[in-house]
Amino acid sequence: MVKVARQYKRDKEPEVTDEETDNIEVSEFVVPPARVNLELGVTINLGNFESCRLSVGVEVPCYREELDDAYAYWLTYAKGKIVEEQNGIKQWALTRGSRNSTPF
Repeated sequence: MVKVARQYKRDKEPEVTDEETDNIEVSEFVVPPARVNLELGVTINLGNFESCRLSVGVEVPCYREELDDAYAYWLTYAKGKIVEEQNGIKQWALTRGSRNSTPF
């Protein structure tokens, strides 16, 4: 395990948060990793001939021996994010006041 400082990016520029001393442990690969690449999407009917396309994607390095487990884990993660965002968009569509408002 290797410790790295946690950083967040805004507008493609790294921004170190107030938690500069907050370190996280990450795996160091001793061989070139395999990659799990997953993208899910859904089109949501907003009514009045309007729709919204929502996609969630993730690409994660892992060992070849972990491919099935990594895929299952990230599939569950992506499905949860789709449902979470889909519910928010549907709620927004039901309660939106002006046509110029956005769900995000």
